[in-house]
Amino acid sequence: MSCHNASAPVTAGKPALPTLEGRPVAELMTVLQAMRDGRRSATLMPQLLKGYRDDELQRIAAYFAAQPATQAASASPRQSQ
Repeated sequence: MSCHNASAPVTAGKPALPTLEGRPVAELMTVLQAMRDGRRSATLMPQLLKGYRDDELQRIAAYFAAQPATQAASASPRQSQ
């Protein structure tokens, strides 16, 4: 929550993490499952996601999809995490 939103702090010289609010559930599920299962590389998220079942990831994805997208999210390109 504190890393993937428009108000998250940005460290100089590092790209901002993609925001999750308003993204489609299916898109979020694909990314979450891929990171959890080791098919998509990332720094921290694969370790955090290892203990989650698909139904839990579905609830996480549904939560973020239901949040209103911010202008920063719609204006910035989606980056992989």
